[in-house]
Amino acid sequence: MITIQIEEVCAAPVDYAFRYVADYRNTIHYLYGLSKFEPVTELDQGVGAVFDGSLGLGPVTLSCRMRAVDWDEPTLIRSKSVRGLDTEFTYRFAAVDAERSRVGLSIDLNFLGLAGRAMAKAVGPFIDSARKQTGTRLAEQVAAYYSAQRTA
Repeated sequence: MITIQIEEVCAAPVDYAFRYVADYRNTIHYLYGLSKFEPVTELDQGVGAVFDGSLGLGPVTLSCRMRAVDWDEPTLIRSKSVRGLDTEFTYRFAAVDAERSRVGLSIDLNFLGLAGRAMAKAVGPFIDSARKQTGTRLAEQVAAYYSAQRTA
């Protein structure tokens, strides 16, 4: 299993950070390598929302269908794969102060069998870059979202 841990302090209150991440349309703007993230049901937020996603890491494209299994506004969003690569995403949100929040993202990628081990070796060198770029983009995008909401 590969676990990617990201934690960023964002220049936005926790409720704004949660709202930004909770809107699936924003995911492609910060998650490094994500080429597709689309709802497959009418529900696009909350427990039970289901999405198809594709994530490119180096020479490998990882595909899965994810279902939101925990949704506790404004502190937690957790989703698990129901098809494709065995994957779990957990977002945790906490207030730092009135104008800043801490967003943590844990991504567990469980590569099974011989083919899975080969895929894990192929994506391994790209994990650190993906972690850094995702964290930077997430902090920038949340701050920009908050700034735009304040001036609207």
